[in-house]
Amino acid sequence: MLALAVQVMLPTMSMARADACPDIQVVYARGTNTVPPVDPVGQALVNAMSAQLPGKSLSVYGISYPANLDLNGGTTTGATDGWVHVENLVAACPATRVVLSGYSQGADVIDLLTTTAGAAFGTPTPMPDAVAGHVAAVVVFGNPSRKMGGGPLPPRSPLYGAKALDLCLTGDPVCSNGVDLLAHSRYVVSGVVGQAAQFAVSRLKSPAG
Repeated sequence: MLALAVQVMLPTMSMARADACPDIQVVYARGTNTVPPVDPVGQALVNAMSAQLPGKSLSVYGISYPANLDLNGGTTTGATDGWVHVENLVAACPATRVVLSGYSQGADVIDLLTTTAGAAFGTPTPMPDAVAGHVAAVVVFGNPSRKMGGGPLPPRSPLYGAKALDLCLTGDPVCSNGVDLLAHSRYVVSGVVGQAAQFAVSRLKSPAG
């Protein structure tokens, strides 16, 4: 169950016309075996952000990738799609502020986009300085790279770390050495999605950069 009673599925934005550019776009990578474009964690994040940004137009792009058990191949595909989409968005809509987010395997996709981890998988990472200036915040949940790649995302990302929040619930075996399998499914009900939304909104309200 999502944290907010009112849920609005926001459409994926077309980059065809500059006048269609939103103030904010959430670029989101869903978790394994969830239905595109966004999973419940992503929908809760978008709902919470929308409620805190009255008068701002906000859209969501669901990164296109299999989100199946082919973890290495899938995350590489997702990172490539995310890279291309954000590059195109920045070119077509330079005033749009971007929030990068993902849950579980989707968090791994965002990790590849914002750290050097993707180099081992053949993806061009991290996204360059010119793109980083348009990204207001990075928020990830249950990130496998936190466990396998040497710790939380912020200290591993010179370009994006200062604007990043890497959330791992106590006991979650996907992002920590915990053994509480249910912890990985509690990101919405635990309230940390609301915490992430507040962080992203605070970054969006600060000057670009």
